Amino acid sequence: MPMGFSFRTLAFVALGLALPASAQTYKFSTLYNFRGASGTAPSAPTSLILDSAGNLYGTTELGGQNAAGTVFELSAKGVFTVLHDFNGTDGIFPQSLARDSNGTLYGTTFQSGYPGTVFKLAKGNGSKYTLSTLYSSLGAWPDSITVDSEGNLYGADVGNGGCLCVFEIPAGGQWEDIYGPGSQPTYPVGNVLVDKSGGIYASIDYEGIG
Repeated sequence: MPMGFSFRTLAFVALGLALPASAQTYKFSTLYNFRGASGTAPSAPTSLILDSAGNLYGTTELGGQNAAGTVFELSAKGVFTVLHDFNGTDGIFPQSLARDSNGTLYGTTFQSGYPGTVFKLAKGNGSKYTLSTLYSSLGAWPDSITVDSEGNLYGADVGNGGCLCVFEIPAGGQWEDIYGPGSQPTYPVGNVLVDKSGGIYASIDYEGIG
């Protein structure tokens, strides 16, 4: 997160398709305004998830009870719930979010001076989520993350501390670097995608080239 970022009140918005379809006009509506304890600065573009029931899940880089960011749910009925408040010891400033078919959430956190983490949020009794840290390292800045149908995680790292730019955490396994561009400085941008055959796709910005 760039230094000097100002705290702002941000909102979730939706563009509803208005009939007739041939015109394809959209109606803009605000779904939720973020303030303080609910989080500020919703992460983009890789943190917003929509499930089959119309519930939204996402992260905020700032705000929450500890000003370290949150993971939240906005139900299809408009009910907003903070699923986890970060406090620095379990991560700070979450960046990305993914969800598997069982409803388990996975994400990343990073900020200069704090360990980069990959975390898991599992839903338990009473709709309460429990966070567990799958990976933590002061030299890592994991950014985007995705999960395949077998529970394997894939993501991109900004290359801090000599880490390669694409990594995998197999289901129940450990972090493994699976691709690196050599000595050329790079910066992964956008999310990592995995196709049905196991092919992995990621976009990389070569530093100094733009």
